[in-house]
Amino acid sequence: MVALREAIRQLVDQGLIESIPYTGTYVAGVSVKAIQELYSFRTELEQFAFKLIWNNRDDAFREELQTQLAKLTAAIKNKDCEKTIFEELELHSLAYKFSGHEILQDTWQRLRGRLHLYFSLHQKAHNRAGTNQCTR
Repeated sequence: MVALREAIRQLVDQGLIESIPYTGTYVAGVSVKAIQELYSFRTELEQFAFKLIWNNRDDAFREELQTQLAKLTAAIKNKDCEKTIFEELELHSLAYKFSGHEILQDTWQRLRGRLHLYFSLHQKAHNRAGTNQCTR
């Protein structure tokens, strides 16, 4: 039971479900406004993350970046929709990881689930992974 409560709390933290006291727990709604706000907020966060790491980029960062880009490219080439989303989010995660800023990293983790949902909805609506068609 504790594991279930923890899972629900994580989903609430990520904005994927809403818990309304004395009413219940519901899947969060998706609106155009919510998507626009999330993307604009993510853009600002990533710019901040890159400002933090820009002068400290090293070979380890470049190597991880190249490795992650290769994983994303392979997922797109293989038309693997779910893997494409995962690998794209992993690519974005690198800036946060190397920033060394714990609050920024925590904020990214809270947004990541919602981004995953929105990316999935976008792929489903447009039947594509990256620039290629998904196989469904």
